[in-house]
This record gives sequence, structure tokens and C-alpha cells, in this order.
Amino acid sequence: MAKNPKFINKFIQNLDKIDRLDVEKYFINLSREKGFLESIFNSINEGIIVLSDKGTVVFLNSEAKSILGIFSEEYKGKYLRDITQDESFLASIPANVKTLYGIIDREITINHPRKSLININIIPFDDNNSAGMVIVLKDITAKKKLEEDTKQSKLVETFSHLAAGIAHEIGNPLNSLNIHLQLIDRKNKKSKAGEKVNEHIAICRSEIKRLDEIINKFLLALRSSKKPMEKKNINKIVSSIVKLMQPEFNSKKITFTVSLNKNLPDTLLNEGEIKQLIINILKNAVQSINHSRGEISISTLQEPYYILINIKDNGSGISDNIKQKIFEPFFSTKESGAGLGLLIASRIVSEHKGTLELEGNENNGTLIKIRIPIKTDELRLLPQGEK
Repeated sequence: MAKNPKFINKFIQNLDKIDRLDVEKYFINLSREKGFLESIFNSINEGIIVLSDKGTVVFLNSEAKSILGIFSEEYKGKYLRDITQDESFLASIPANVKTLYGIIDREITINHPRKSLININIIPFDDNNSAGMVIVLKDITAKKKLEEDTKQSKLVETFSHLAAGIAHEIGNPLNSLNIHLQLIDRKNKKSKAGEKVNEHIAICRSEIKRLDEIINKFLLALRSSKKPMEKKNINKIVSSIVKLMQPEFNSKKITFTVSLNKNLPDTLLNEGEIKQLIINILKNAVQSINHSRGEISISTLQEPYYILINIKDNGSGISDNIKQKIFEPFFSTKESGAGLGLLIASRIVSEHKGTLELEGNENNGTLIKIRIPIKTDELRLLPQGEK
């Protein structure tokens, strides 16, 4: 597209000497070129905003509108604040292109029209005829979530191998202790030692057995294995957990509310794992409440591809710096906590190909969203040519 002002001035001066058909062809080509460029910009995955040197909008492509929730087509000549109200986004844009001395590359979280993590590149331009800035937006929410899930999965796998090695090393001396206690027991029976020795031996053997069971359960909880999946209804699982934990809620005077979607479909899952997952989170919710008006709610909803389980409490909440560590092994905010409950929960959700989200702020309660994919039997592959 022609941008040379000398050419345009000369063109206007000689307009009466130019054939009318040539003028029409020129403007038709200009229109087509502009439309072609706009089509290209509207088809790419990045949002593109062009601002003038005064900060008004010159161009806005479809992806930028989608990211920022802009539905109006009348944006040209307006300021960004007139077409979007997201304060985080507006605060990240320089007020004046003259204050922009280089390319800006940053990540921000926007809340409108939905909470998203956005990468922003701001590029100044000045081609003598006009000045301004180009803003390139990319929604990286899904990418970051995938990176976090991959990191968490690797962390759980590494920790599981470490735990297996430690458990093995602890198991060997426990077996040795058990054997020596059996030998002591035999010698004690042959001698005339008192019953007190027998009681001590019995207590030691009982405690060794208990430690062995703890180690086995610990390994069972952390090991990733292909556990059998069956078609189950999550509402029935939640109802059984409510009956199990209701006495605990009553004893601590916690108000517990349940809201279940009656039309929830059955889905393939491991019932024991899902029970462990929900119970772990509910117990965390109970422990987070340190006041007399405790409230916990659990609800189930159906989404297009997932069953959503919401567990909400009005406990102490979670600060932003703790949110980053909450799924790490052995990290716990409780003095006596082992720091494994949410790690195991994360592993269970991951094995079901679901997601686990945590929302809330310090002193404002916590909401945990569990999404389990809606899966029936494996899809039947159609023979070639069958429609």
C-alpha cells in the first residue's frame, strides 16, 4: 500500500489527467490489499493492537478482541480505556509512546472476560509519517498449566522413586528386628523370665508390624500404577463419603452442605482412588477451620467434557506464596502435617487425566475444583469405509 506523501500529492494534482478506469483500478487494488492484510491479521493466534502516538486505537484484530472481551466494532479513534475495563491490562500499557524506549516483554494476569495469563509484547514504531506502538498479545494460560502439570508429574515420579528406596532401606532393619525378637521370645520361653518380658516383646512386634503396614500403605499411595477403572457415579461416591464424615463435622460443629447434579453421567474411574482424593481434601478443609462458624460445602456439576467437584471452606485460606509450594512433597502448613495429602491428591487426579485447581486468599477460605473427564467405554473403531 502506498505511503509516500509526495506520490499521493502528485497523484491528486494530476487526477484530472489520469484515466477514470485507472483511478478505479488503483483504489480497488488499495481496498483489496487492505482487506487481504486484515484477513491475515485476523487469522493468526496472537492478538494485535495498533495505537497511534496519541494512544488511540488504529487497528484491532479478532484474537485481541477475544482475549480482551471486546465485542464492539467501533473501536477506531477510541482510547483503550473506552473499549476494555481490565485494570491489569490498562496498567501495563505505557500512557505515551514517547516514554517507550524499547520493546517491552511481560506476563500479566487479566480478569476480564475471564481470568487468563497473557504475554504482552509492546513495540514502538516511527516511520517518519506516523508514530505509535504495536501491542502483541498471546494467551499462555493453557501453556503454563501444561508446564505446571508436567513439572508436578515429574516431581511426583521422582519423589515416588525416592520414597520407594527409603521404604526399602527401612524395611530391611525392621525385618531384622522382627527376627531377633522371635529369637528372644524363644529363649525367653525356655527360661523362667517373668511375663513382663513377654509383654514387652509382644508390644515391640506389634509396633514393628504397624510400621511395616504404614510403609506399605505409603508406597501404595504414591506409586503410579494402572488401577482398574469402572463406570461409576460420582454422586454415589460423594454421598458415601458424606455419611462417613458427617459425625466428624458434627463433633466440630461445622455446617456441611451438599449439592449434587442429579443428571450426572457415570464415568470410568477408580472408586477407591477418588474416595481417597475427596476425603484428603475434606480433611484439609476441616483442619483449616479455626473458628466457631465453620462451613464446608461440596457440589457436583457437569461440564461439556468433565465432571466438576467443588469443595469450598471458610477456613484460614492460602496465601499466594504458599500456593506455589502446596503440592510439593513434605510441605505442610500444619506442625504435625506430613505434607503428602495434596501430593497424593494431585497424583490421583493426574492418573485420571483430570485437573486440580486451587482458589482463595489468606483469611478468605479455599475453593478446590476437581475435574474428572467424562469417559465411557473405549471408542469402537469403525471398519474402513463405514460411515
